[in-house]
Amino acid sequence: MLNQSIAKRYASALLDLVEQDRDDLAEKLMQFSDLVKENKSLLQVLANPGFSQVERKQVLDRLLERLGWEAPLPRFLHLLVERHRVEYLDAIAKSFRDLVDKREGRVRVLVESASELDTKTEAELKRILAEALGKNIIMQGRINPELIAGIAVRIGGLVIDGSLRRQLERLRENLAQERN
Repeated sequence: MLNQSIAKRYASALLDLVEQDRDDLAEKLMQFSDLVKENKSLLQVLANPGFSQVERKQVLDRLLERLGWEAPLPRFLHLLVERHRVEYLDAIAKSFRDLVDKREGRVRVLVESASELDTKTEAELKRILAEALGKNIIMQGRINPELIAGIAVRIGGLVIDGSLRRQLERLRENLAQERN
């Protein structure tokens, strides 16, 4: 909970600094977060107080120089290093992306299906969700053979499960109740 609270505070502050190119900044922040997650030695240097502030700053400066990113992202990343908040980077990046999506009137939806959805079905589902939610939909698909058939849609914390697996589970529960 504290993790999310800190992440939202930093993400909100960054959003307040940025007037344009929010999507680009969100993407770069996610890329940097992934880079730090994948490179444990980089995380150790940036997050470990055993390294001096100067050493951590030099490592970050060299990395940012290679990436060629412009303000405000480099300043923001320096702030995270200085304030020992690098371990919250992934949560901050996700929170920032969510805030940008909210401001732009978008919602991210995860659609799980037993097999890949055809283009027509995907477009129709996207249209229906956009109409129901009144927002632009960013849809991510994932194949989950355990569903057997049908789809499960995840919108934030809400799950709409229309899979055959879930229907069979409900049938099993109903039959078990009738026996008792």
